[in-house]
Amino acid sequence: MKKNNFRTSITAPIEVSDHAIQRFKLRRQQQDMSNLEVVKKIINQVRQSKLIQIDGNMEHRIHKGFVYLIRREFRKDAIGLLHEKVIVVTMLLSKLRLKEMFSDDFSIESVDFAKVNRTVS
Repeated sequence: MKKNNFRTSITAPIEVSDHAIQRFKLRRQQQDMSNLEVVKKIINQVRQSKLIQIDGNMEHRIHKGFVYLIRREFRKDAIGLLHEKVIVVTMLLSKLRLKEMFSDDFSIESVDFAKVNRTVS
């Protein structure tokens, strides 16, 4: 049976920063989307994303060439129960997405995302 690391899947509530919303609109070239639509898309993509790097309480997660930088926060309530919250800080572009944006003969559909793990800011 496969052992799951608690950091590979996201079941905690997700908050999306204003910066992440603006980056999504900019990088996906979808300026006409409402912020609510963008937040829903980001949350779905983060839930489906693959963990590629952990640095302290920050994680890099990739979904179809877009990399999300997220932060996990933990707090105790009045009776001592620990609660987790995930905050999407920003959206980065993988090197493959950059190549697609600036090259006429490159198609992102031809990429095997399971082998991709490099990001740029």
